[in-house]
Amino acid sequence: MDRPTLAVDVILLLLYTQYRLAQHPGLLFQRMGTTSNGPNIDYGIDGSSCSSPATNSHEIPSKEYASAAAVEGWANYYHAVAFNNTSHSDCAVMWSTQDWDEDGLADLAQTFASMNCDGQPYWGNEPTSADHSVDRLGDFCATDRENRGTEWAWMQFFWDLDTEQALSFSQVAAVFDRADPRNWRKDDSGLNKRPWARVEDAADDLGILAEVTSEGSSNGVDRL
Repeated sequence: MDRPTLAVDVILLLLYTQYRLAQHPGLLFQRMGTTSNGPNIDYGIDGSSCSSPATNSHEIPSKEYASAAAVEGWANYYHAVAFNNTSHSDCAVMWSTQDWDEDGLADLAQTFASMNCDGQPYWGNEPTSADHSVDRLGDFCATDRENRGTEWAWMQFFWDLDTEQALSFSQVAAVFDRADPRNWRKDDSGLNKRPWARVEDAADDLGILAEVTSEGSSNGVDRL
């Protein structure tokens, strides 16, 4: 292995370590103020109607119950704001390389890659805008999309509340906390306790329903 390649691999490993250090406090935030084991979530879902990864893949673009997608999306948003300036036009997070254009091959050669957390995943590489929009579930899942989501879309939803709607981090955190993920219905039971229903109720209580519904629609996370 030549020195430039080794140097790149070391840098990527350090950046991925940075991501894990930032994501875990985001997950810890969800456990504060409760004696339970944390949010009520479920990653297992039948992905047969999608060309994206199927059941239990737990990847940033894969189809999951909204409970899991929202919780992981929050943790990734926490990572994004920890290492990015929300007043800037760009945003980068580290993640394992994915097959965003669904051609059966990883889009990039390296194991981990810096991804744009607000828009097309990789700058100037696969996938093109034709392969990806902000609503990945709508792009790649033909049916069975109610109460489903992707970690990617929920991360962008929280990021856009912060950047597009100019809400403070405290306001975004208040929406998530007031939605009470510890008492969500992790699967399809209890319509009024599904994640998006609880997020809307929380936003209404906080007087920011218009901002939340706007970004929920544009990022495709508003599926009950």
